[in-house]
Parts: sequence; structure tokens; C-alpha cells
Amino acid sequence: MFSITHQGELRREEGCLGASGSDRAHVRLEPCPVGKDLPSHMVWQFDKDTGELKHKQSGLCMDAEHLSAAKPIVLKTCADKDTQIWEIEHYL
Repeated sequence: MFSITHQGELRREEGCLGASGSDRAHVRLEPCPVGKDLPSHMVWQFDKDTGELKHKQSGLCMDAEHLSAAKPIVLKTCADKDTQIWEIEHYL
């Protein structure tokens, strides 16, 4: 389970989600920055009405299409798809 902060940090205990790769399309868990500003590749926006979880820097949405152990969550162009609807229960 992940929580999202008012600054847009999507975190689980000591790990935060960031987008990596040259196209910023891959989502990965990284150590959360402590005592520093949140890097732009780790800032997310959650829309409570639509369930979209958008990477602020790229404008892409988190997508779980074809999710498996070999194929992780990625970022894709936002669309009205079930694989891009997320639920967040905890706000910090």
C-alpha cells in the first residue's frame, strides 16, 4: 500500500516511486529523499475523481496494462482505461 503526500510524493515506508529511463516511462521504487527537495522525477498528481495517477514531469499516467513479474507498471499517455484507474486511501 502506498500513500501520497501533499507535495506529490508517492511513498511506501522508506521507498518512493519515481519515473526512470530516457523517456521516463518506467516506474521504480527508490529511496525517499530525506531533508532534500523532492526531485521532479518523483512528483505525482492524483485525481480523486478519475483515479488517474499522473507523473507531473512527463504528463503520463501510471498504467498496469500487461502487468506481470516480467513486465512492471509503466507510464503511458492518459486514456480512459481501467488499467489507469488507481485508488489511494492514505494522504500524508
